[in-house]
Amino acid sequence: MQYAAFPDGTRNAIGILCGKLKMQNLPEQTKRALEFVERLSEGGYGEKTEDFLPKLKTEAAKSGINIIGIENSRPYYMNPEQLFIQTLMEAWREVTGLEGRPFVMGGGTYARKIPNAVAFGPGQERNLDRLGLPKGHGNCHCADEAELFENLKNAVKIYVFGIKNTIKI
Repeated sequence: MQYAAFPDGTRNAIGILCGKLKMQNLPEQTKRALEFVERLSEGGYGEKTEDFLPKLKTEAAKSGINIIGIENSRPYYMNPEQLFIQTLMEAWREVTGLEGRPFVMGGGTYARKIPNAVAFGPGQERNLDRLGLPKGHGNCHCADEAELFENLKNAVKIYVFGIKNTIKI
């Protein structure tokens, strides 16, 4: 199956599901809609909006679907020099004892829907060998995602210090 952060060598689960569903005894209009979604689900990489919209309209027309509206969620960014970000980073540094810098990851985030919010996490090193998992298992956003208990405890400390410190600003 596929996750947006790691699409290499995977198949899109939505496309697989649509392929299976369209084999069921469903109305033709429903099957056309499933075929449409299945075609759009091919490949593992997102496309720029300006490249995707013409494809969307073309594929929709093939299935008898009319696109009547499109909504795009704009990217979200907050300057790492802002006091809010520096305060969160200080909480992280206090717990980890490291001098790391804030960074932006690809993909969508809940933070873009909340004014003046950021996605904030512990960003800790992970040595999953200590868990005795088979090679390639336990990685972030995978079906068997795992974490060291020590990292979970540190994450809670980072969040507590982060909340405590941001209340003061």
